[in-house]
Amino acid sequence: MKRVVFGFTFLLILTLAIGAAPVFAQGQEASEQERIQELQAVVLQLFKLVAELQQQIFNIQAARISGVPAVATSILSCGQAEVTWEKVSGATGYVLYRNDSEVYDGKDLKFLDTGLMPGAMYAYTVRARNAGGLSAASPVQTITVPSECPPSPPIVWAQAGVCGGTVQVSWSRPVGAVFYEVYRGSKLVFSGSTFSFLDGGLSVGKTYTYKVRAGNAGGWGAFSKEVSATSSVVCPPLAPEAPEVGSPLLQDTASEGILKLTIQGSPSGATAKSGEAGVNVLSFRVSSVLSSMVVERVDVEFTDRPWLFLSDVELRDGSKTIARMQVSENSFARTDTDRYRLSFTGLSVQVSKGGSKTLTVRVVAKEDLLLAEPRALTVAIPENSVRTRDQIGVVHTGPVAEQANSFAKTFFVKKK
Repeated sequence: MKRVVFGFTFLLILTLAIGAAPVFAQGQEASEQERIQELQAVVLQLFKLVAELQQQIFNIQAARISGVPAVATSILSCGQAEVTWEKVSGATGYVLYRNDSEVYDGKDLKFLDTGLMPGAMYAYTVRARNAGGLSAASPVQTITVPSECPPSPPIVWAQAGVCGGTVQVSWSRPVGAVFYEVYRGSKLVFSGSTFSFLDGGLSVGKTYTYKVRAGNAGGWGAFSKEVSATSSVVCPPLAPEAPEVGSPLLQDTASEGILKLTIQGSPSGATAKSGEAGVNVLSFRVSSVLSSMVVERVDVEFTDRPWLFLSDVELRDGSKTIARMQVSENSFARTDTDRYRLSFTGLSVQVSKGGSKTLTVRVVAKEDLLLAEPRALTVAIPENSVRTRDQIGVVHTGPVAEQANSFAKTFFVKKK
């Protein structure tokens, strides 16, 4: 800036000197005193111009911005990020840089950056601007775009169940969807990888609203449009049980039992961390009516190649471990629905007549997992995968097809 002032002053002196030349050329007509007065006037005018120029330069320098904007970033959707920054006093505009390249110049305090590559990392800085120039750059803010896009919202249908205060909710499968959550109003009522859910225990004849969202490794997608349905009417009574005719020599007569399975209300979202003890991921209750029973076999299904993330899978009777497997790829059988089935056989869990037992699936994450972000898996008890035998030798299996959709939970594995 000093060089500019010096150069400009030199040009002014040269210009005024040239302009004053005719005055000195009139040496014969003017006295020496008059020439001195004229020269003094020229010099005085020159100093006034220099003073005005210096004042303008001072005003410009005083207007320079001393503060820098504070920047924040957030992922809005796949391939898009919103960058926001705080207003800086004295600024008339802002310049945004992504990876040192300018992407925005304007007065707004936010910018929607689109076309970002999945899995890529981007760095953002902002500089404030006014007539005095640009401020220093803000601290760098970085974001990493998810490697996979969250799925789009599914299409949802809801209708009354067969009977007994139930609503059947079904939905489409968006591209890339792995698991789903169903909300009745604002309450989460289902989490799993199936495409339908029977909501039970509702008030008969009452209307309920439902919405569903799909998720994958990239996160949860947006919710579907809400749909509504009126719960079904009361179920008709069951047929009376056949009377038992006992021998006069026997005090009791064995009869065929009835198996009932109920998913427990533990929420989805349990997290198994590498290097830590296992976590319970799904619980269900086995109840026996009219006869005692023995649970002989339980099959469990997982999504997404569980042997890559899990070291052990346990089956528990209450707090007691009744079966434990150190799993590998050979431990699982792949099903037609791209799930991986693990079978616990040779069990002997006694369930008394009229009694019940709670069985729990527990998982242990592998040591030294190298996961950039938590991995979501689904565990399920598929249709007819719990096998029991009653007092007279009749084999019973469950859950039935109408119930199987609810016997699923989503859980996560992550590095410690």
